[in-house]
Amino acid sequence: MLSMIFSGDRNISFDVCAEIAKAFSVPPEDVFRIAGLLPPEPGSDSDLEEAIYKLQSLPRPIRAYLYRSIRSEYNQWEHDKTSEPKTQPRKPGTGPLKNSTQA
Repeated sequence: MLSMIFSGDRNISFDVCAEIAKAFSVPPEDVFRIAGLLPPEPGSDSDLEEAIYKLQSLPRPIRAYLYRSIRSEYNQWEHDKTSEPKTQPRKPGTGPLKNSTQA
């Protein structure tokens, strides 16, 4: 069947794409988009889509562990982001690399 698709004798179908996706453990939507059966998703992040797809296929205990890890990492990132010292932009000529005419 694949040879017929590659030779142009047969159009690719959603069912064939779904089987290809299953065989390669990738989200079916990715294969549909590559085959031209779905339009590209604007602003999509294929890594995120793949991660979500793979998370959904994991056993519940592993998913729960990974969710806790993600929440912990996110909370730490949020904390670090909000606790960074705010600095005022420097005025030209006041930094360590002063203009040579000011020396």
